[in-house]
Amino acid sequence: MNIFNFRIGKAKFRFHSENGVFYAENNSRNSFFSLLFFGMMIPFIFSGFFMLNNNIDFNFGLFVGFVIHPIFGIIGLRKFLWLVRGKEILTIDNEYLKISKVGSFWIKDKIFEKKEIKNIRDKFEDEIYLKNRPKWYNETMNSMKENQRLILYFTIGEILFDYKFSTIKVFSSLNESERKLLIEEVKKQIER
Repeated sequence: MNIFNFRIGKAKFRFHSENGVFYAENNSRNSFFSLLFFGMMIPFIFSGFFMLNNNIDFNFGLFVGFVIHPIFGIIGLRKFLWLVRGKEILTIDNEYLKISKVGSFWIKDKIFEKKEIKNIRDKFEDEIYLKNRPKWYNETMNSMKENQRLILYFTIGEILFDYKFSTIKVFSSLNESERKLLIEEVKKQIER
C-alpha cells in the first residue's frame, strides 16, 4: 500500500437546497503521511525556547529558532488543523458562488459572480487528461500532482470551472458519481 494514499477518517460529501440557496459540503482530504509531516512541523513553533534551554549564544541560531522555525511551525499547525477537521463549503445564491473553508485559521472566503463562471467540469474532463497519452501516464501524473497539491494547498480540486482568466478548483476525494451529481447541480444553479 502506498503511504501517500493511506487515508485516515472518512470523506463526507453532502448537498442540499434551502430557501433558494444551494449548499454543498465536503470534508478535507488527508493521509497518514500528510498528517505525520505537518504534525511534526508543529513543535518548530517552540524551537527558540528549546535553543535557549541549551544555552545557545544569541546569534543566527536563535534568529532561526525564534523567527524562521516558528513560521514553519505555524504553517504546519494551520495545515494539520485543516487535515484533521477541515471542511469546504460551496454556496450558490441568486448572484454569487461562494467557497468557504472552515476548520483552520487565516482562511478567506472566495466569492465569484455567477455570470462570469464558465466551463464547469470534472478534473478528468480537463484538457490535460484528454491528451492522447497512455492511461498509465495520466494515472501516474495525476497521482503525483495530487500528492503535490495535498502538501501545498488545502484542496486537490476535483471540480473545476473557469472564472474570468483563471481556473478554480474545489473539493477533494469525490467518487465519480458524486462528481457528476455535483457538476449537474452546480450547472443548474448557475444557469438559473
